Amino acid sequence: MTLATPAEYIQVSGKVEILCAFPSAYTDLFKIGESENGIEVRKIPVVGEVVGDRYGGSSGRPIERQFFGLAAEFQLSMSRWDPAQIKKLEKFGGLLATEGVVPLATIGALLHRDHGVRFLLYCVRDPTLSLNFPCCQWTQPQSSSRQTKYSTCSFNVVAERAPEGYWYAGAVGTVYNADTEGIPSPYVPS
Repeated sequence: MTLATPAEYIQVSGKVEILCAFPSAYTDLFKIGESENGIEVRKIPVVGEVVGDRYGGSSGRPIERQFFGLAAEFQLSMSRWDPAQIKKLEKFGGLLATEGVVPLATIGALLHRDHGVRFLLYCVRDPTLSLNFPCCQWTQPQSSSRQTKYSTCSFNVVAERAPEGYWYAGAVGTVYNADTEGIPSPYVPS
């Protein structure tokens, strides 16, 4: 039996530029910043357990698992960022007119379909390692430091399957891909 030899090598993505596009402007990418120390992306399968008496019911192991989709999460911790773009993110894809001001009429709004934000983690050294997430929201507390030493800005992002009726029809059903549409050619990183 012959052992297959994959084309393995050490992956070095280089500097990651964090680009985003806001609703109704999929290819209008804005640089919001660059990572302080890389970005770890967690791709998460969404599964449910099917229980049965053969393994002790709900207190035993599942007899099967059902697939319900995928999600992804990543934390953006930046040492360089554009405050104007962060303010746009704080408006939840255009839901809020002013960051930090929550009118009663916005309570209960659908975030994924109408206000999802596209994030492109663009790998400057090797663009083939770039990841595109068309339907995202920032979650968890956002933090930004103010100090004598350089400041940082960080927040968590969750990427979900772009739902039917999504503002960019070409992304429906997508959690992540390698789409770099909107990157000018040639791209000159800053």
